[in-house]
Amino acid sequence: MRLGDPPEGRGFRAPVRRSTVVKGPAGSRTPAGWHGKLFLWGGCGLYAGPAFATTLHAHHALQVCIGVSGRFRLRSDTAAPWRAYRGAVVLSDQPHQLDGQGNSIALLYLDPESTLARCIAQLHARGGIFAVPTATLAVLLSRLSSLGETEPTTRLCEELLEALVPKGNLLVPLNGRVARALDLLRCAPERRMPLADLAAAVGLSPSRLAHLFRAHTGLPVRRYLLWLRLGDALQQLAHGVSLTTAAHAAGFADSAHFSRTFRAMLGITPSALG
Repeated sequence: MRLGDPPEGRGFRAPVRRSTVVKGPAGSRTPAGWHGKLFLWGGCGLYAGPAFATTLHAHHALQVCIGVSGRFRLRSDTAAPWRAYRGAVVLSDQPHQLDGQGNSIALLYLDPESTLARCIAQLHARGGIFAVPTATLAVLLSRLSSLGETEPTTRLCEELLEALVPKGNLLVPLNGRVARALDLLRCAPERRMPLADLAAAVGLSPSRLAHLFRAHTGLPVRRYLLWLRLGDALQQLAHGVSLTTAAHAAGFADSAHFSRTFRAMLGITPSALG
């Protein structure tokens, strides 16, 4: 999923569609794979198909989970009880573990700094994992009803997200200097930029920028750059390159570093992608 691209309104890359097979990680109750469709476009990603178990993980994307053919389970810690959902939202950087139980599921990932994601997060300021309201869920399921016969589209994904945001919702603006810093990081060569250089570019001291950036995004600058590199590598994989090539192209030291980051943030290993 191309999760590090600019939010909507700042330009989209051409969508990438891929039929993918993802083998279940250790602990999955089935030997079958995640034989689904993967749709990638600027700032977002959508997986649609059967889902099984992930490990506990946390990623910077806001995630919307919709059980197309049945319920799934989520929990925020391996010691926490499972909760069953038909629709749920996992906010940015929230640790979670998913068990799709073999049901067909739509997993939508969104850049948390985008307008729609920030609207959704603002409605649930306490963070965490929360159920999609029944009325909203009905709209989402109707939008997804034809997904088995047709390919996902950018418009479909936008409709899913818009259904989650009440009409007239007023968004608190993102801090202007943090927004500028995000733009600079997304454009940084090889997704690398020293904090001192970034701070100077937005007219703040390094310590002040570090504080503001984490307060508004939930991540330190270095962790955010790592998240962008992960998105770059996943985009490479969607085009069919090897894990080693994807890791090096995205700026990881080696494929082992890439694999560790991938598992920590997405709950499966990159080698599980067919």
